[in-house]
Amino acid sequence: MILNKASVRIPLVRVFSLALSIILVLFLLLSGLTFSKLLNFESVLKSFSNNAMPKIVLSNKLYSEAARLLEYTSLLSTSYSDAAKRLATTQLSEQVAKIRTLSSSNAKDEFLDTQLDVISMELFEFSELIQERSHINVTLTANEELVHKLYIKAKSFKSNNNSSWEADLSQSIITLDRALTSKRLRETRSLFMLIETQLNKLYSMPFSLGNSVARQKLTIELKNLVFRNNGIEELVIANLKLMGRVIGRENFLHHLINDYTQLLELNAKVIETDTSIKILKSVKEIQKQINIVGIIFINAIIILFLISLFMQRKILKRLLLVNQMVQNRIHGKNHKVIINGNDEITDLAETFEAFTKTIEQQKQELKHMSMSDSLTGIANRRAMDLRLQHDIELSVRQKSSVALLLMDIDFFKLYNDNYGHAAGDECLKLVANILTGVMKRKGDFVARYGGEEFVCVLPGTNADNARDLSTDIINKLAQADIPHEYSDVAKHITFSIGIAISNAEQVLMPETIIKQADKALYSAKNSGKNCFKLYSNAIESN
Repeated sequence: MILNKASVRIPLVRVFSLALSIILVLFLLLSGLTFSKLLNFESVLKSFSNNAMPKIVLSNKLYSEAARLLEYTSLLSTSYSDAAKRLATTQLSEQVAKIRTLSSSNAKDEFLDTQLDVISMELFEFSELIQERSHINVTLTANEELVHKLYIKAKSFKSNNNSSWEADLSQSIITLDRALTSKRLRETRSLFMLIETQLNKLYSMPFSLGNSVARQKLTIELKNLVFRNNGIEELVIANLKLMGRVIGRENFLHHLINDYTQLLELNAKVIETDTSIKILKSVKEIQKQINIVGIIFINAIIILFLISLFMQRKILKRLLLVNQMVQNRIHGKNHKVIINGNDEITDLAETFEAFTKTIEQQKQELKHMSMSDSLTGIANRRAMDLRLQHDIELSVRQKSSVALLLMDIDFFKLYNDNYGHAAGDECLKLVANILTGVMKRKGDFVARYGGEEFVCVLPGTNADNARDLSTDIINKLAQADIPHEYSDVAKHITFSIGIAISNAEQVLMPETIIKQADKALYSAKNSGKNCFKLYSNAIESN
């Protein structure tokens, strides 16, 4: 960039002030000529604003408020606590009252008022259904807590021979959980029949086992909680039936409210159409007067064009040069741009030149930050995508292999739930350090794929080497012995690993190799976890 500063500085403020002064004079001249013509138009606007506009605004506002009933109805249908239900009911009542008030201000329409009464009555009955559902959920929650206490009590029994009983009890609790979360009535009834069979089996176990009397007593208590009057079975079935009624009532309400809002919209359109006809007549009369003003306006345009031409030469053209300088910087070009003058534009160009140097430094820092995972400090998903693309393209040129290891921590959700998210974050950091330590070669790449998933990109690595490295990773995790008491496969943190290979015989695109590694990981999960699987046609068919 080259700046040629003139000896005499001409501030842009002075240039703009002169141009604006000329424009202001032209504007005042046109205003004086058109003022008398606008008086007639003013009377039309007053008529519109005093008569038609309030009706249109009121109709549209009534339509808008009526449409909000749908939002509050949905809010009520999703209310599962007394507080949420009361809040939603209060909002609905206030909204209906507000609509009634607005409707009384509008033209009287008995049909609309009757339909609003029907909506109000249906909302009351819908609220009663929600209240009934809330009471059932409260009672059901209390019974679930009692079941949980009984299960904790059962775990406290001390006996060398009660492992079978505890396993059967756990199976009964699992079946009960399935029944509580089931959404189908027939499936729910079948599950409760299975629970009854399982509890009868528990009660009938031999008395030679330790704590037999206490176990039988606990089994009876559990059975009573599930099958007594107003017990869990009765409450769950009643809740499922009630949910069907709630959905049906909600759909019916939505149709009523939609019909009501459509009628309001139709009324608003009738008013708008009538008003539009009246305005059209006035516009035709005013159009004749506008033609006279148009002739004067054309002369003013010519003068403004001359001013614009001057502004273009002195300001806009030089601003385009500044823009060219900016674009050159953006695209990495270093072409020289000559900017003449001694005013604010040249000052702006100098400031931009200094600013771009600062931006370049910050850009490099941000680029490094965008490629790193903020928690573990290793590369992130974006950096992995770039690296995988690069290594696959390089393997094509070198006719070599690239291995991708997709790793997932087993039962990590249970780890977070029981040890806390802070401990989970520390665990992810430890795992990242372990993976970094396992990678011996300079070209090996480790990244956090997302959540508890990690990925390794291994250029020049065939299937056998990938298996060896996966075994090494699993062993290193076992040696690290990061405690995980809630895992079903080990008492420490473990990995399930999916392996996919791109080689000269079968070059895989990044999306394909990731999908294959993910399927292999899924196979490893299904094979018992704490293991690795290499992608194959057998895995694909499964």
